[in-house]
Amino acid sequence: MFIRTSTPPLFARLDVKRAHAYSIVLASVGIPHSVDRDGAHWRIYVANDRRREAQQAIALYSLENPAEFTVQTQPSLVTGRTFSAVFAALIPAVVHLAVGSDLHRNAMITALGADAGKIMNGEWYRIITALLLHGDGAHLLANMAATLLFGTYAALLYGWGFGWLLIVLTGAQGNLLTAWWYGHSHLSVGASTAVFGALGLCAAMAVSQRRRDRTGRLRPWVSIAGALALLGWL
Repeated sequence: MFIRTSTPPLFARLDVKRAHAYSIVLASVGIPHSVDRDGAHWRIYVANDRRREAQQAIALYSLENPAEFTVQTQPSLVTGRTFSAVFAALIPAVVHLAVGSDLHRNAMITALGADAGKIMNGEWYRIITALLLHGDGAHLLANMAATLLFGTYAALLYGWGFGWLLIVLTGAQGNLLTAWWYGHSHLSVGASTAVFGALGLCAAMAVSQRRRDRTGRLRPWVSIAGALALLGWL
């Protein structure tokens, strides 16, 4: 059995019937776990490296038994810990320092920035390389701070590997759509499109969770409105 330490419960506020059923499901697929009582409710703990597998097993079980149970997973992924956003924020900082002087930086922006005309002429690599370049220190620090905030949550929600892949892809897609919109005479750099992508990913997960809420108290449009407000503020 898994002996819990400081790991937060994967499932909480369960009644005894649900806790017993979840425990049987986890045991049947070989996932170590432990169950304890919290007042009138029950909690299930799973080791960090098996949490996603456990959630998938319970979700599959619930899909097969929709009339009996609904998944009551508390947002445990966002109570975990990841330092991937720190490393992601440091990458453009290292690039910025490596480029050096303003003269070299301008040359790099010309060579690797998101130049709309050149992107539409086939230089697709620019939609990625532009994410690593920044105009000045203030621009860099702002994007680093936003990366730490939204990137951390996105990585916790989607997993650090898949989460950062989605963030990079949405950032690149943002640069591509910008190039398509302008067609020419537009040059941009910075991780802003990736930051906005991370914000959108967080909002999408919130909408998905709120749509599964059966109490009727949580409305999906609240997450969308909040994301749009943050987007406008940023």
